[in-house]
Amino acid sequence: MSGRSSERIGKARKGTGKRFSDDFLGFMDITLTDSDRGELEAFMQPGQVDLEGFLDTVLEDGYKLSVAGDYEHHSCIATLTGRSAQCENKGYALSGRGPNAHDALIVLWYKHTVKAHWGAWAGEADSVSGQLPLWR
Repeated sequence: MSGRSSERIGKARKGTGKRFSDDFLGFMDITLTDSDRGELEAFMQPGQVDLEGFLDTVLEDGYKLSVAGDYEHHSCIATLTGRSAQCENKGYALSGRGPNAHDALIVLWYKHTVKAHWGAWAGEADSVSGQLPLWR
């Protein structure tokens, strides 16, 4: 793997092995355009996004949140996974990358709230292949 958040952009990618449950349907990717990246820059400064409110809401909506370091690529990855029955994205995961945890969470916030409008990720995932979803 190349360390991309999704090798098959626009399609669900099923994980394998004992770490993945039968309820896990795969990763979704919402690729950011150059225009999206420009707009995203305005949200990167601390205090521009209510991250605490975002986290409270997604956890209440039935998502699991994880944040991890990707040491090979000197970045952080924030991932939402739909877990509860009422969650519109149950079984799917969406991630955002950044140079630090704050920026990775902002990218995830942008994909979930701005691009997917708090709704289903599948409708916003695009089919442009080979594009690494960078934060800048």
